[in-house]
Amino acid sequence: MKRETLTELKLTDEQIKAVMDINGENIENAKVKAGTGLEALQQENETLKENLTSRDMDLKDLKNN
Repeated sequence: MKRETLTELKLTDEQIKAVMDINGENIENAKVKAGTGLEALQQENETLKENLTSRDMDLKDLKNN
């Protein structure tokens, strides 16, 4: 959101500041949620990689036996 857009809507400086503050909070909350989701996905990715490595080792052992 741009201040120019709000100015064109004839909002006062005080109103513009209030809208920008709210918008900033919303953006920060979205970043936190995205970050939390990202961490969970990264952990899941690592777990899946470990599972694949373990599976590959098991397959090699089975082939050798």
